[in-house]
Amino acid sequence: MKKMQLPFRMTYFNIDPKPVNFIHPNGIKRIKNVSFGTREELIPIIKELSDDPVLTLFIGSGIKDLVFEYAVR
Repeated sequence: MKKMQLPFRMTYFNIDPKPVNFIHPNGIKRIKNVSFGTREELIPIIKELSDDPVLTLFIGSGIKDLVFEYAVR
């Protein structure tokens, strides 16, 4: 299996295609944080492409931590 070097990112659109106030059946409301490891030389490129505060970059390999926000029930 190949190591992930670049995270998958969704580009924002003029009209947001995401459903409003969507809560997944498992109770997850949104992703609060993704810690993604990649090569040191790729970090500035990824930061230039995305200023999303949800994404935390570090030198490493792939996803280390994933934090969800759950809906209050």
